[in-house]
Amino acid sequence: DSSQVILVLELVWADCRGFVACCMGSQLWEVVGGAEKGGIIVRAGVETTSELEEARLSTGALVEEVSLQGDRLHYRLISGAGPFTGWVSIKLK
Repeated sequence: DSSQVILVLELVWADCRGFVACCMGSQLWEVVGGAEKGGIIVRAGVETTSELEEARLSTGALVEEVSLQGDRLHYRLISGAGPFTGWVSIKLK
């Protein structure tokens, strides 16, 4: 069914005491999709047509929300593999 929405990121409530102070009070997200492809696609800009980053954001990565525009998340990497910052979709349609 092409109308199905697949969650690729989920908001997590993490104990930030083990992280650097920059994440205190921030929304944290965990990558839960993309396992079969080595992670999820990261783009340089908010548009889904913007330049692709070379690496994917790994499944299980924890990221800090910089901003959220619709279904597009601008993130900063906290743990896991992938680009330090970029834009990802939080849902796959």
